[in-house]
Amino acid sequence: MTMADTFEIPCIKLPEPPEIPSITLIGGAKLSAFLDMSKGMPNDCQVTMNLLGQLAPTLSSLAPILQILKVIVAIKDFATNPLVNGPDLIAAIGGISGLFVSLTPAGLAPTIVGILKLLISFIKCVITLLKSSISLKADIALARADLDLSIEPPSLQLTASLDCAAANAEIALEQANAMMGPIAPIMDIIGLLTGIVGIEVGLPSADLSAAADAEAAITQLEEAVTALDEAVSVVAAIAGG
Repeated sequence: MTMADTFEIPCIKLPEPPEIPSITLIGGAKLSAFLDMSKGMPNDCQVTMNLLGQLAPTLSSLAPILQILKVIVAIKDFATNPLVNGPDLIAAIGGISGLFVSLTPAGLAPTIVGILKLLISFIKCVITLLKSSISLKADIALARADLDLSIEPPSLQLTASLDCAAANAEIALEQANAMMGPIAPIMDIIGLLTGIVGIEVGLPSADLSAAADAEAAITQLEEAVTALDEAVSVVAAIAGG
């Protein structure tokens, strides 16, 4: 008999490395998530949050440029009208004509699709957290009901543990709602991008944290995922066309 037959050696199976998400930005630059091992073994939700944390300030810095380019595109379209004599203006704008390729539906579509898919992954993570918190609250309620039916009074230690778990469940719900804060400005940028090139997509409301309770929030978020999935299909068809 060997020692392996005598002892059970504990082994914690580590998760497989998650797929690294990335988004192709306007002009071809790529924004990728990275694995932050300082916070433990990374998972899909962590790398999604990592990329989302990079995306928000990146898009915010692009907003003024997008507004300027939107005006330039309008000027170019106006100046190319046969009724307008603006050869000098057209020539000047022609110097940055390479930018216009990125401001076509096909040019912007990959960026929009990447952002939409990232938002979908992020919202699904929030839904999972909400459902876990609701399940935890239900388990705590059942445990309290069992204690109420018990003949012997519960120990102070068990009561304190249930109180702590209940408080943690409430905090988890609050954190899940607070996580939706960065969504609004990103939705605004997506609306700006689609507006520049005239892509009609049904984006959900940017305010996804206004639900009265967790169950209503889950319903609202699931509807948002459906709307974003449909938007991805619309924009992806443009990219493929």
